Amino acid sequence: MRSTAYLTLLESSATSNTPFDAGPPGLTSFFESFLASPLAKALSFAQPRIETRPTLAHSPSPCQSQRFGDHPMRKVDNITAFFGADDVFSNWHVAPFTYHDVRFNCVEQFKMFSKARLFGDEEIAAKILAFPHPASQKALGRTVRDFKDSVWLAKRESIVFVGCREKFAQNPPLLKILLESAPTVLVEASPTDRTWGVGLNDRDPRITDPTKWRGRNLLGITLMRVRDQLSST
Repeated sequence: MRSTAYLTLLESSATSNTPFDAGPPGLTSFFESFLASPLAKALSFAQPRIETRPTLAHSPSPCQSQRFGDHPMRKVDNITAFFGADDVFSNWHVAPFTYHDVRFNCVEQFKMFSKARLFGDEEIAAKILAFPHPASQKALGRTVRDFKDSVWLAKRESIVFVGCREKFAQNPPLLKILLESAPTVLVEASPTDRTWGVGLNDRDPRITDPTKWRGRNLLGITLMRVRDQLSST
């Protein structure tokens, strides 16, 4: 059964102007109720061990080609293109944050956990918290029971907005990079993802022309919304 409390919480949080909001007054956080559940306690999945990245000593300007690990974030004209877990704008980038007393190691984990909770699949939600690698988290998210595509399509952007907001608000070095990316257009240069990305890699000459994109760039759009909100707080 779908979690009505979860829908209410995410909708409220996604429209709030304040990071770390506590949700609607009088609502017992679905996160808190999950952590107190027999399933979470029995499996000890409430607080997974998370390995964090070293803090960046300095934040190079996103307006230059820059490298985090093996993959650079690139600026081409007014586009900042990113792709892969080593890019700080990726949902797979390890950047721990806490939301309603639940610890997440990346936005992908938050997204898939929220997906499981949205459809009331507590078992998969617990397993997603237990696995530290985003590929495993994503794979588990695809097994959520009672999934309804229409419900997910209506809620997915609000979920990712909240996750991205908390990731950057709680990781100041990453927030600095996000804010310094303005006013460029953030683009997930995934050659295979036509929903969250543009269906093109960052070396494709079409990347600078939105009319030639093969995807919707929902992640880039969401990140720019987060950038706008956090720049005014």
